[in-house]
Amino acid sequence: MTITLNKKTFLNAAFILFFISTFLFTYSAASRITLVLFCAAMLFTLRRVRLNAYLIFYALFTAWSFLIIQQGYAVDTVTATDMSQTLVLNCIFLFFFAQYCETIDNPLAILQIYKRIAIILTIVFIPLSIFSNSADGRLTVLDLNANSIGMFAAYAAIIQIYLTYEKKASKHFPGYSAFIIALLALCVLLTGSRKSLLIIVIGWYVVMCCRKPKKFILYSLFGIGFTILLLQLLLNVGFLYDIIGYRIEPLIRYLQGMDYEEGSLLSRAAFIELAWEQSQTSPIWGHGLDCFRLLPGAFGTYSHSNYLEILYSTGWVGIAIYYFVPLLTILKLPLRIKQKNPLI
Repeated sequence: MTITLNKKTFLNAAFILFFISTFLFTYSAASRITLVLFCAAMLFTLRRVRLNAYLIFYALFTAWSFLIIQQGYAVDTVTATDMSQTLVLNCIFLFFFAQYCETIDNPLAILQIYKRIAIILTIVFIPLSIFSNSADGRLTVLDLNANSIGMFAAYAAIIQIYLTYEKKASKHFPGYSAFIIALLALCVLLTGSRKSLLIIVIGWYVVMCCRKPKKFILYSLFGIGFTILLLQLLLNVGFLYDIIGYRIEPLIRYLQGMDYEEGSLLSRAAFIELAWEQSQTSPIWGHGLDCFRLLPGAFGTYSHSNYLEILYSTGWVGIAIYYFVPLLTILKLPLRIKQKNPLI
C-alpha cells in the first residue's frame, strides 16, 4: 500500500499529540480527546486492515476477563467490569496503532519519534525537578510517577544506543550520541528508579548481543564487569548513593536473602507474597481483573508484579493467553538474530 508524504505527516502529528498528552496528562480529558483524534486520523487514511498475533491474543485475553465475570468468579463484579471495559478501549487503540505501524511501514521512524519526544521532555523535566516538591527528592513533574519518567528515558536511551551501533547517528556532530545517552541516563538516575536503571543495563547488553551474537561471551564478560563497576560507584560515591544508591542497596540485600530496611521494597515483597498465596485459591479462573487491591492487606493497590497480578486476576489460563505471543517471540529470537536485523 502506498501513502502520500502528507498523510504520513498527518498521522505522525496525530500520534505525537496523543503520545505527549497521554504521558503528561494520563486519564485526563486531553488524553482521551487526542486518543479519539489519533484513531479518527488512522481511520481516515485506512486502506486495508492488518491483524497480528498480538491483537488477536489481547482480544482473547479481554474476552476471557469478561467470561470470568460471567461465570461468577470475580471478587467484585463492578471492579472487574470496569477494568475489562478498559481492555476493550486498549484493544481499539492497539488495533489502530498496529494499522499506523503498517501504514508508516518504518519501525525505525516510529522509534525515532519516541526518542525525540523523550529527549525534549527530559530537557524540560530535569530543570523543572529542581522546583518539584517530591518528598524523597526523586525527579517528578506534574505528579508523574518517577518510575514512569525513568522507564520513558531508559527505553529512549536503548533506542539511541541501537542507532549508534548501527551508525544511523553519524550525520550528527561528534559526540552527539554520547551526549544524548548521558542526558537520558542522568534523567534515569535522578528518578531513582531501580527498574529503569536495570532496563538500560540489560538493554545495552541485549543490543550488543543481537548485533554480534558470535561475541556473546565477550559481551557477557564486559557486561558483568560494567555492572560490578556501576554498583561500586552507586554504593560508594556520595552523591550517587544519595540519588539512587540507597535504593539499590536494600535490593541487593533482598536478593542475597539478607535483612533489609526499605519501605518500598518491603511493601512490594509483601504484596507479591500475598498475590501468590491468594492466586492458589482459584488457579484456573482467577478472581477478576483489578480485584487484588480489594484484598485485606493490599491497601487498595496492585500486587507490584505484572505476572502475579495477571495470575491472581485471570488464573493460569489468562496468564497463558496474555504471555503466549511474547514467549513465542523470545523463542524465535535466535532465528531472528540470524536474519541480521537487530531491530527485531
